[in-house]
Amino acid sequence: MIGQVRNNLSFALLILTVFLLPVAQIKTEVWGLPIYAPEWAVLGAFGAFLWQFWPLFSQKERMYFPDRLISLGALFFLLGAALSFANNPFSLTGLGMVKSWFFFPALFGILLWYQLQENNQLKIVLVSWFISLCGVALWSFGFFFGGRLTYDGRLAGQYDSPNFLAYFIAPGILLALYLFFEVKERFSKRIFLVFVPIGIGLVTIGSVIFLTQSYSVWIASLVALLVFFLSFLLIFSVSPKKTSLTSLILKEKLLFLPLFLCIVGGSFFLFDQGSEKWQALVQRDDRSSLSSRLMIWQSARMIIGDHPIFGIGAGRFQEEYLAYQQFFPLYLEWAVPEPHNFFLALFLATGMLGVFGFFLSIGRLGYLFFRCQDCSQEKKLLTALFLALWALFFVYGAADTPYFKTDLAYSFFLLFALSLALVKKRSL
Repeated sequence: MIGQVRNNLSFALLILTVFLLPVAQIKTEVWGLPIYAPEWAVLGAFGAFLWQFWPLFSQKERMYFPDRLISLGALFFLLGAALSFANNPFSLTGLGMVKSWFFFPALFGILLWYQLQENNQLKIVLVSWFISLCGVALWSFGFFFGGRLTYDGRLAGQYDSPNFLAYFIAPGILLALYLFFEVKERFSKRIFLVFVPIGIGLVTIGSVIFLTQSYSVWIASLVALLVFFLSFLLIFSVSPKKTSLTSLILKEKLLFLPLFLCIVGGSFFLFDQGSEKWQALVQRDDRSSLSSRLMIWQSARMIIGDHPIFGIGAGRFQEEYLAYQQFFPLYLEWAVPEPHNFFLALFLATGMLGVFGFFLSIGRLGYLFFRCQDCSQEKKLLTALFLALWALFFVYGAADTPYFKTDLAYSFFLLFALSLALVKKRSL
């Protein structure tokens, strides 16, 4: 009984962490050290975890660990961040970023994975994540109706950039679709009561993403939606008895989906044609966001060429970027904390070791995903969801950095822990 209370307390604090992500910037100082809101919850969850499993430590019993290759890759990823920080000029800001972007989010992911192995409460986490994102979307609407927009008329909400707001809530679209499918059978007699709040959440999140005018998130979301439906339909739902792909698509009534996604995506861009951002893009303005990104990427590649082993450390791109101005024409954008590309930012912040560890873990995770051939329909649906969420991450990562921010780092490890809990049973 005591062990169950300890276990529930740890899990409850991890769920609280998910709900605290929208206010991740709130901090308190302890002896001059800033502790952010999610970090307090993670510390509490870690304390409850130790309380729960202390008998195992005292009895010298073996603990459970994730897949060996994934664990090794995650270790290299974190070690790369530490070595990159250690081999570059010391700064308290950089140390704080290592703490908030790597250590605490990784601890959160480890604790969450372990709790999901014990309790099979994965769906509770997904619902909590969706509710949290709906809350952010509703909160952001308050900024819109209050006229609090960026200088170019885009909605950023409580974030510094509209792109951050759009990407943070974008998983809510996929989570809503997953919940639609999930509750279809469970609540067939009350389907209206269940679909209405999910539908309201979906419309709210979609509307806020439209108001951000974040083209990279629009494109990434459309690709992720396509991955969601195709992976579930073509990869995981085909059985040996269903040899005709055409008949399967017609039977599932999903033939219209690619066309529907094209219509939705086209409508977003159609309604945005009059915006300043759209005009700058189609007219190939020398000062458009695309032109700015191309210059930033060139600068980032040059910095990587000069720091090929350890990178430059977390949080130092702005400083190095400005130092490399002498090698380029006048910068189109000066305030650039990250290089608008996840893969460039990953190399700069974690070096070769971190990049290798990241792709080792993700590659192994992908392999485990595609081994799901004879699993249950429920697991197939979850697999389709997680593949789509990873597609969202990587497609958006080609044009921006969906990690190097406190709430986004937690979102990454949240997705990582959920994916690992689905595909890999715990092993000694």
